[in-house]
Amino acid sequence: MEIQEYIDAVPEARKEKLISLIELIRSACPNAKESIQYKMPMFTHGQNWIAVANQKNYISLYTC
Repeated sequence: MEIQEYIDAVPEARKEKLISLIELIRSACPNAKESIQYKMPMFTHGQNWIAVANQKNYISLYTC
């Protein structure tokens, strides 16, 4: 699954916020490698990573 496929599957009510968050991550770290890991979009740069996920009632943001 690609990140765009993930976004396309998100309910319309939350899609705009998720897209804004992903675009913010992309602009803050343009060299990050994008992938789907643990069934969510993940952006890695070296040993650092950030992931976003559409949960049942909210959007999660994970960092390390």
